[in-house]
Amino acid sequence: MRVINLTEATRNLSKTFDRVVDGDLTIITRRGDGKGERAVVLLSAANYHAMVARIATGAPHASDATVEQSS
Repeated sequence: MRVINLTEATRNLSKTFDRVVDGDLTIITRRGDGKGERAVVLLSAANYHAMVARIATGAPHASDATVEQSS
């Protein structure tokens, strides 16, 4: 996962797009938003569709075990 600001994402839009399509989850924040209240998450269409399918079927994801273990 990568966190970048909006300026960097805009300046490097093609590179940011390519990294997301390659599976890199990216969070884009605005300057001065230390809490992430105005952030967006970019994920590839393939990852989005897989996530929607897991939600629809209730199937667990590998990261679900990590979340449960850390609780």
